[in-house]
Amino acid sequence: MADVTVRAQWGPRKESTAEVAERLWALLRDLGGIAPETFADWDEAVGDPAAVAAYLAAANPPEEERPSQVAILQAARPGAARARVTVMAGGEDEWTVQSVSITLGGADGTLPPAGRLPEVLAAIAGAFDPDWGDVHDDALFGAVQEGLGLRKIDPRCGRAVLLSAARAALVPDGLAGRRVPVAHGGLLVDFAGPDGAVATDTVLAATEALRATGALAALPRPLDRPKL
Repeated sequence: MADVTVRAQWGPRKESTAEVAERLWALLRDLGGIAPETFADWDEAVGDPAAVAAYLAAANPPEEERPSQVAILQAARPGAARARVTVMAGGEDEWTVQSVSITLGGADGTLPPAGRLPEVLAAIAGAFDPDWGDVHDDALFGAVQEGLGLRKIDPRCGRAVLLSAARAALVPDGLAGRRVPVAHGGLLVDFAGPDGAVATDTVLAATEALRATGALAALPRPLDRPKL
């Protein structure tokens, strides 16, 4: 199966290096619990909260004046899946989306961590309290975008969708998928069947239904809040 992206986004939320480091450490800790065979042996020294804070401070020198703090971590254990975690967080710029993106791939075509992608999305929810998120591969992302005429930046469903509390309140009755409450009052909806397969038509229909109720409405631009 193709490489998969698990991601979440939110709007401006000013946070210090220490606050972002605490969130990133929580994410890395939880990822290690989900799939230790994949989420380990990072290419930076991030073995404890203090190390994460030191890494973030070194990676984001004040003189560069970035709108958000950036972290890019890669894990590539021999014989295991590739994992890349990219974070942009702690900023308050009204045109910059804050985000976490985890890209997973395997040289043998397998999808890691097998069957646990919704848990990876839930881990992002717990650590970073985002507005929305999804799980997708390029083919599914393209099919939803083309099928519904979306822009790349528009919220949408994928193999799973993550909704903040205000968005979760707008989920209609009868929406397909397995519903899982997550941290901060959010909701995760998993569209995969028992065999792990996801029908594109199901994702298209769910995206359309959630857009109709406002559950997948885009945050207004310029951005003036972290969540809907």
